[in-house]
Amino acid sequence: MSRNRYLIASGAAAILGLTAGCASLPAAVSAEEAKPAAAQAGAEDAKAQAARAAETQGRALLDAFIGNDAAAFLAVLPENLKRQFGVKEFELSRAELDRTLGKPVSYQFDTALAHPLLQILLWKVSFERRNAVGETLRQEAVFRVIAGSVDGETRIVAFNFL
Repeated sequence: MSRNRYLIASGAAAILGLTAGCASLPAAVSAEEAKPAAAQAGAEDAKAQAARAAETQGRALLDAFIGNDAAAFLAVLPENLKRQFGVKEFELSRAELDRTLGKPVSYQFDTALAHPLLQILLWKVSFERRNAVGETLRQEAVFRVIAGSVDGETRIVAFNFL
């Protein structure tokens, strides 16, 4: 019985000794090996720049919306969206929101949703209106901006209140 234990123990030690490995780190990384890391860092920088550009554009939209400035709002939009959403549409949507939610008074950036190709940004927009007895009612709605890269430039592709 003790001989079997000895064989099992020496067999396990041999297996552990033969399969244990030693790894060493290379002294220097070659330029060829560094390319994927550099490309990944460049892609992350581009994503961060796109996110900042989309957030800046979203803030400009909301500043113009709260200020009831159709020209400033439209100045942020790319040409294809300006054809779909002009001064008339701005005024109609602003009037409808004034009627249903009240006057927009402030906004706060909430979050950016993860997406492989687009920047999806959400803001909380606060509205105020008076009820029938004159009390101020405050409520909030979510404003979404979707931006993407078009010809290497970050542009808004869609926006709406949810």
